[in-house]
Amino acid sequence: MVASDVYSVDRTPWEPPRLPDYDPVRFEHYGCVPKRVRENLLFRQRLVEQCYEDKSYQVDVEQMCREDLLFFVNVFCFTYNPRMQAGRRELPFITYHFQDHVFQRMEEHYEAQSGSLALDKCRDMGMSWACIIFTLHKWLYEDMFSGLLISRKEDLVDSPGNPGTLFWKIDYLIDGLPPFMVPPMHRSSGHIENLRNGSVVDAESSNQSASAGDRRSLIVLDEMARMDKSFAIDSASVDVSDCRFLVSSHYGINNAFFEHTRGDDTATPKIDIDWWLHPTKGEGCYLDGTGKVRSPWYDWRESQSSHPADMAENVDRDPISTDQQFYGTDMIRKYIEKHCFQPIHQGRLLVNTADAKVDKFVENEVGELKLWGFLDHPEDPEHSPPVPGDYVIAVDPSMGTGGKYSANAVIAVFDSDTKQRVAEFVSKHLPPTELAVYAVAIARWFKNVNGGPGLLIWEANGPGASFGTAVLKTGFRKFYYRQNMDVIGRPSTERPGWWSTPAAKTELLTHHRDALKDELMVECSRDCLQECLAIIFEAKSRQLVHQASLNTLSSSEGGDNHADRVIASALAWFVMSGKGQVALPKKPKAPIGSVAWDMEQRAKELNGRKKLSY
Repeated sequence: MVASDVYSVDRTPWEPPRLPDYDPVRFEHYGCVPKRVRENLLFRQRLVEQCYEDKSYQVDVEQMCREDLLFFVNVFCFTYNPRMQAGRRELPFITYHFQDHVFQRMEEHYEAQSGSLALDKCRDMGMSWACIIFTLHKWLYEDMFSGLLISRKEDLVDSPGNPGTLFWKIDYLIDGLPPFMVPPMHRSSGHIENLRNGSVVDAESSNQSASAGDRRSLIVLDEMARMDKSFAIDSASVDVSDCRFLVSSHYGINNAFFEHTRGDDTATPKIDIDWWLHPTKGEGCYLDGTGKVRSPWYDWRESQSSHPADMAENVDRDPISTDQQFYGTDMIRKYIEKHCFQPIHQGRLLVNTADAKVDKFVENEVGELKLWGFLDHPEDPEHSPPVPGDYVIAVDPSMGTGGKYSANAVIAVFDSDTKQRVAEFVSKHLPPTELAVYAVAIARWFKNVNGGPGLLIWEANGPGASFGTAVLKTGFRKFYYRQNMDVIGRPSTERPGWWSTPAAKTELLTHHRDALKDELMVECSRDCLQECLAIIFEAKSRQLVHQASLNTLSSSEGGDNHADRVIASALAWFVMSGKGQVALPKKPKAPIGSVAWDMEQRAKELNGRKKLSY
């Protein structure tokens, strides 16, 4: 049975969203080009014949190509697809509507020299060809252009006779041009130079020093997600050019391409290139009974797939492999639809660091603190604390280095009575000692009905050690004390904070997953729930990890980072569910013979005399 059989009963027609049309001012000549294959080929033939008959017309046509990228593509470029039937494997490159949009975005981005542009694509959408054509166009018509193409492996750079290589495509495109458009050039392995205008294009494989020390007008990283050393290449190339095209379908989240495209706090602009934008693949689109977009092509493609990860990464643009997930995609997505909503307030807490207390709350659309709970005096949010309740404040500290791949420090606040999240604080810039003051201030701000603070729990490993020391220095004492996991009943110890071990972490996240599955807690944070999707059971270590912790740069702060929101949420449930017993430690016994012991003996003797006097 294939997916189309399962979903054939419940189908709702769905119209794919249409991307903006191309700019007719920018591409002023493109409008005259026929788009049907037969008419387009005849147009090309007549145009070239006229160029040979009239030299001035030839000059005009070359100027039109220089001015109009889409005219050049649709009149002089061909593409090769060996999967097609014999006689149709070489076809004129006639752009689809979505490809017009992509070419325009690339052109605008290149002109602005705006850094990186990510092309987040499903497979087989012509994007590798598009980027090579864009590079070739600059090589032909821009003086002293310097382009660099980076492939995921050496075999795909330049191998004569191999259509899968980058330079085979460049050679193929040049061979398809009429001779009067081909400049004198020098061609060597992985290199081509335009001797007319001094422009060059080079290609190399994705080794960790790729492009290092170089300077380029444009860099194209082809299939970046599949590069073995994507983080090192990303770091090495970012200062080499002011314009990079990051082109890839997804391949898990343990790569730099995912970091650029995940939409968290990244500043990388991207173009989402979904399968339904293709007119053939998107024909007959419908929503199945679960609300998923499908089409007859999609149903066929799914029937050819042997693994869910294939569809997730190569078609759905979903970088997270469903088979390894600990929480489960369907469960999390249904939970998001049912329980997630926008925060009521968002802003920043101004904290008096001298006494670790909140001065005021300032509403701000980009503030680090989000509130899903109500303020006690909503008419004056700046000076109003939250409505009193029985609150748990759970913290996952980080080093606070602020780097792009560094972990977040997270504070999650839950109401123990309703089991609902009421606040979330996220920052990459607060070191543990400063975070501790902030967390204590939040605990004191979220008061109970008696005016006392909320209860604080944090992960004590790594940066949690200095965080805990800083908490103690504030004089705050209402926090979770570690349990002795090796003793029946797990009595509380005298050490504050929750200590993470592989076994303790598995138990913590298992209880959290079950609480979400059974809807025992109300997790309102969409970011936290989406982060749950990246927690996997890693077969090699047989441990639960966040996929991003497996890369060399993201793991610089420790191997278990990037599950920050989830750990904080799970710690809150750990306390609320009673799994984490909260008790003050017993007063330690004074050593025999010490001053404290001597004072205790005198106190006992005095109490005994008082009893005898009655």
